Amino acid sequence: AAKKTNGGKYKAINNEVRKMIIDAILRGNTIKEVASLYNLNRTTVITIYNCFENEGKTEKQHRGGKRKLLNEPELERLREFLRENCQRTISDASHMIQDEFGVHIASSTLYKYMK
Repeated sequence: AAKKTNGGKYKAINNEVRKMIIDAILRGNTIKEVASLYNLNRTTVITIYNCFENEGKTEKQHRGGKRKLLNEPELERLREFLRENCQRTISDASHMIQDEFGVHIASSTLYKYMK
Protein backbone atom coordinates (compact mmCIF):
# COMPACT_ATOMS: atom_id res chain seq x y z
CA ALA A 1 0.00 0.00 0.00
CA ALA A 2 1.41 3.33 -0.98
CA LYS A 3 0.23 6.81 -1.76
CA LYS A 4 -0.20 8.04 -5.31
CA THR A 5 1.73 11.15 -6.12
CA ASN A 6 2.37 13.01 -9.37
CA GLY A 7 1.29 11.22 -12.50
CA GLY A 8 -0.37 8.28 -10.74
CA LYS A 9 2.92 6.91 -9.44
CA TYR A 10 3.08 5.38 -5.99
CA LYS A 11 5.22 6.81 -3.22
CA ALA A 12 7.22 4.10 -1.50
CA ILE A 13 6.63 3.72 2.23
CA ASN A 14 9.71 2.24 3.82
CA ASN A 15 9.62 -0.29 6.65
CA GLU A 16 10.69 2.28 9.25
CA VAL A 17 7.70 4.51 8.45
CA ARG A 18 5.42 1.45 8.52
CA LYS A 19 6.62 0.69 12.06
CA MET A 20 6.01 4.29 13.12
CA ILE A 21 2.48 4.15 11.66
CA ILE A 22 1.71 0.98 13.62
CA ASP A 23 3.26 2.40 16.80
CA ALA A 24 1.18 5.57 16.48
CA ILE A 25 -2.04 3.54 16.19
CA LEU A 26 -1.05 1.30 19.10
CA ARG A 27 -0.44 4.44 21.20
CA GLY A 28 -4.07 5.42 20.61
CA ASN A 29 -3.94 7.73 17.61
CA THR A 30 -6.84 7.38 15.19
CA ILE A 31 -6.40 6.23 11.60
CA LYS A 32 -7.33 9.73 10.45
CA GLU A 33 -4.70 11.33 12.72
CA VAL A 34 -1.98 8.94 11.58
CA ALA A 35 -2.89 9.43 7.92
CA SER A 36 -2.71 13.19 8.35
CA LEU A 37 0.56 12.98 10.30
CA TYR A 38 2.32 10.98 7.55
CA ASN A 39 0.46 12.62 4.65
CA LEU A 40 -1.05 9.31 3.55
CA ASN A 41 -4.46 8.14 2.44
CA ARG A 42 -6.54 6.61 5.24
CA THR A 43 -6.88 3.43 3.19
CA THR A 44 -3.10 3.09 3.05
CA VAL A 45 -2.82 3.39 6.83
CA ILE A 46 -5.63 0.86 7.30
CA THR A 47 -3.94 -1.59 4.93
CA ILE A 48 -0.60 -1.30 6.77
CA TYR A 49 -2.27 -1.75 10.17
CA ASN A 50 -4.47 -4.66 9.02
CA CYS A 51 -1.41 -6.47 7.69
CA PHE A 52 0.20 -6.01 11.10
CA GLU A 53 -2.89 -7.20 12.98
CA ASN A 54 -3.60 -10.20 10.75
CA GLU A 55 -0.08 -11.38 9.98
CA GLY A 56 2.12 -9.66 12.56
CA LYS A 57 4.18 -8.08 9.77
CA THR A 58 5.47 -4.55 9.67
CA GLU A 59 7.59 -5.03 6.53
CA LYS A 60 6.35 -4.37 3.04
CA GLN A 61 5.13 -7.50 1.31
CA HIS A 62 7.15 -8.77 -1.61
CA ARG A 63 5.13 -8.32 -4.77
CA GLY A 64 6.67 -10.97 -6.95
CA GLY A 65 8.31 -10.05 -10.19
CA LYS A 66 10.55 -11.95 -12.50
CA ARG A 67 13.50 -13.70 -10.92
CA LYS A 68 17.00 -13.13 -12.22
CA LEU A 69 18.20 -15.82 -14.62
CA LEU A 70 21.76 -15.65 -13.33
CA ASN A 71 22.79 -15.43 -9.69
CA GLU A 72 25.89 -13.57 -8.51
CA PRO A 73 28.37 -16.50 -8.78
CA GLU A 74 27.10 -17.22 -12.31
CA LEU A 75 27.44 -13.55 -13.25
CA GLU A 76 30.98 -13.55 -11.91
CA ARG A 77 31.78 -16.65 -13.99
CA LEU A 78 30.34 -14.87 -17.05
CA ARG A 79 32.56 -11.84 -16.39
CA GLU A 80 35.59 -14.10 -15.95
CA PHE A 81 34.73 -15.95 -19.19
CA LEU A 82 34.57 -12.65 -21.09
CA ARG A 83 37.79 -11.30 -19.52
CA GLU A 84 39.68 -14.44 -20.58
CA ASN A 85 39.15 -13.52 -24.23
CA CYS A 86 37.66 -10.18 -25.25
CA GLN A 87 36.88 -11.58 -28.73
CA ARG A 88 34.12 -13.85 -27.37
CA THR A 89 30.65 -13.25 -28.68
CA ILE A 90 27.24 -13.28 -27.06
CA SER A 91 26.72 -16.66 -28.69
CA ASP A 92 29.92 -17.97 -27.06
CA ALA A 93 28.75 -16.70 -23.68
CA SER A 94 25.30 -18.19 -24.19
CA HIS A 95 26.80 -21.62 -24.93
CA MET A 96 29.07 -21.41 -21.88
CA ILE A 97 26.09 -20.59 -19.62
CA GLN A 98 24.07 -23.43 -21.12
CA ASP A 99 26.94 -25.90 -20.72
CA GLU A 100 28.06 -24.87 -17.23
CA PHE A 101 24.79 -23.91 -15.56
CA GLY A 102 22.09 -25.53 -17.67
CA VAL A 103 20.39 -22.16 -18.14
CA HIS A 104 19.01 -21.13 -21.51
CA ILE A 105 19.27 -17.39 -21.85
CA ALA A 106 18.19 -15.26 -24.81
CA SER A 107 20.87 -13.27 -26.59
CA SER A 108 19.05 -10.01 -25.83
CA THR A 109 18.97 -10.83 -22.11
CA LEU A 110 22.61 -11.84 -22.11
CA TYR A 111 23.48 -8.58 -23.85
CA LYS A 112 21.84 -6.68 -20.97
CA TYR A 113 23.93 -8.63 -18.45
CA MET A 114 27.08 -7.84 -20.41
CA LYS A 115 26.55 -4.05 -20.51
